[in-house]
Amino acid sequence: MKKHLKLLLITTSVLVILISFFFRVRWLEISPNTVGFDEAALGYNTYSLLETGKDEHGRKYPFSLASFNDYKPALYAYLSMPFVKALGLTQTSTRAVSALAGTATIILIGLIGYFFFNKKPLLTIFALLIAAIQPWSLHYSRTAFESNLMVTFFTAGVFLILTKRSLKGELAAVFFFALSMFSYHSARVAAPLFLLLYLLIKIEFWKNFKIPPLKQLKRLILPLMILLILTLPIWLSVKDGLILTRLRQESALKRLYPYSPPELVDPQNIWRSFPANPAYFLSGQIVGHFFSHFSPINLGFRIFHWMRSSPQHIATFSVIGWGESLFFLIGLYVLIKNIKERKNKIILAWIVSGIAPAIVTWTWFHPLRSLNIYPAVIIICVLGMIRLFKLLPSLLKPVVLIGFSLLFLMQTSYVINNEIVYNVYESHGEYQPGGFKKGVPELVKIQDDYEKIIIETPHAQGYIFFLFYQSFPPKLLHEFTSNRKLPGTEGDLSFDFYKYEFRKIYWPDDQQLKQTVFWGSSMSLPEDEILKDPDARIIKEFENVAGNSTAVIVIKD
Repeated sequence: MKKHLKLLLITTSVLVILISFFFRVRWLEISPNTVGFDEAALGYNTYSLLETGKDEHGRKYPFSLASFNDYKPALYAYLSMPFVKALGLTQTSTRAVSALAGTATIILIGLIGYFFFNKKPLLTIFALLIAAIQPWSLHYSRTAFESNLMVTFFTAGVFLILTKRSLKGELAAVFFFALSMFSYHSARVAAPLFLLLYLLIKIEFWKNFKIPPLKQLKRLILPLMILLILTLPIWLSVKDGLILTRLRQESALKRLYPYSPPELVDPQNIWRSFPANPAYFLSGQIVGHFFSHFSPINLGFRIFHWMRSSPQHIATFSVIGWGESLFFLIGLYVLIKNIKERKNKIILAWIVSGIAPAIVTWTWFHPLRSLNIYPAVIIICVLGMIRLFKLLPSLLKPVVLIGFSLLFLMQTSYVINNEIVYNVYESHGEYQPGGFKKGVPELVKIQDDYEKIIIETPHAQGYIFFLFYQSFPPKLLHEFTSNRKLPGTEGDLSFDFYKYEFRKIYWPDDQQLKQTVFWGSSMSLPEDEILKDPDARIIKEFENVAGNSTAVIVIKD
């Protein structure tokens, strides 16, 4: 009987993983409907590195991708090379690494659940099922997010720390933490902090507040020291300012200054203002940022405007499922109540270190920067569900199981349909604009017959879509490197290359041009005016998924 049960559980686990994999890799070419700016940059830089060994800026095998002055870690691009080589530069090949990383994270959550819940197979399956249907897991796996790759490596590191009580296990964990730091900026704070907290857990510092003997201390800090050595290129890049670029852009110290309400601040000396002292308000904001990640409303329901207007937006959800968010505080209570257990300390250290990178930025609650915590959040939610179920009367448990199973099936269907179908209509706009995917291939068909192509796009980095959707030859692009704007330039980063000229179109003047292709909006290229010119012709008008006009191609012979 036990043998058959074990086989059934293994089969169920494999089936859950395969289904999870299917819904993370299927239809990537159409949902999300188009790539966003960062996806296009990652994809094109992968293609450029593959073709020439240089990124779009002409830098040979760079450590960071300059991209749009935010200097993305380049690991995602390097890992994407086999997929771009095999499939060409497509949305699917660009998103493949994230899809595989998301599937691997589901497996890791299942493995962590197995050890966390004392190797009980049924609870492991339950944790695996809950993890598989999470909105954040499905959403971030279907878009090229470097942060999703970071989560996989970070979770692998925590898994080894949790399950391997040996130096070899710790060093293996350090390797994965280092990979997470090479994947996304947040891990550069989270990974060292987690190892520091783990060090305090090992020496039980809060019990006696004593530092162990030097010989023992050397052995204890060895993993942290090796992490710093492995990630030395990151720290050396400080001299170039690269590692600090994104922090400077999003820092709470910069964006929220002077922290206090302006009308309460003494303009002569803001630090003498009372009760509006900036230190008081800044500390309050940081504490608020930290605890906002423990709010069930924020986790499951509330969608902040900076989330809604970005690719991290999940239609109708915040991050995790509605039901799961209700059990989070119960699970957190059980975790803290039993904090003496080593595994509970490690999960709590995971949460704290994962939130840390987000609290120093200006936004109140930012899932992308704290994405590391959500595997741990799922474990805590499952812990809350289990504890509540154990408290139920025996007669009520079968009824609750049936009801939960029905709700689980409903939520699974809803989450999948919401992400793959409905979210397509939610994700178009400023960050995943329409028109380019269908328009650029049409432009390619005619561009060799004309001397100039004038592009007007409302997007500050619109040029990247013209590179991505036609797999523009990187060698040819590198010839125009000198046309690029200087590093650190804010605002529109478009630059002229090949026949492309990025600027505003003013038809009364531009209609005098000959042998020119125009790409603009129906406002800048009004149909009634175009039809009056015998030498001008509208080739095609393009719409986004919502049916709104996004671009018009006009030729002038």
